Amino acid sequence: MVLLPGTVLPLHVFEPRYRTLIADCLAADPILGIATVQTGGADCDRSTPQLFPEIGVGRIVQYQPFRDGRSNIVVEAVERAVLVAELPTSQPYRVATARALPPRDPRGGGVDRLRLLLLQLGTVSGHAQDELRRICALGDLALVDALASRVLVDPDARRAYLGRATFSAQVADVEAQLAELLITGEPSAQA
Repeated sequence: MVLLPGTVLPLHVFEPRYRTLIADCLAADPILGIATVQTGGADCDRSTPQLFPEIGVGRIVQYQPFRDGRSNIVVEAVERAVLVAELPTSQPYRVATARALPPRDPRGGGVDRLRLLLLQLGTVSGHAQDELRRICALGDLALVDALASRVLVDPDARRAYLGRATFSAQVADVEAQLAELLITGEPSAQA
């Protein structure tokens, strides 16, 4: 899973290591990184699989505990970051240092082309017109993030979007998916 900017992620916490992680976060700082495990390849047999470097950083904004130790939480995205190094720890969960990615600058990002594509999509899909109008009314960063969370369905594409160095590169990711949706009616499964 990938925590994208401008999104919230509901999670059901049941594994003991993640129960400990959530308890520790709530006791100190409700911030945690959501990393994506690399699956397949030579590392798939390791007990500690490699992590992709791009991570979403979020804040636990809702917490619902259950008597048996499980919980439901909602994590709200607050930052994009890149893993720097995993740290040795006695905790049952993984600990790492990360570097925040620079703030995104929406100037010159091509958002007007996205708005035009949304209007075109609204003519094709009448049932989505209200939602598309609501998204078009958002500011540039929020608009691109809202679209990314809806059209980038492939985890690799979502992770690539998360780690893009520039806002215009993120716009290009979303624009390509919207164009694919207009042409085929389905999002592409490629990053």
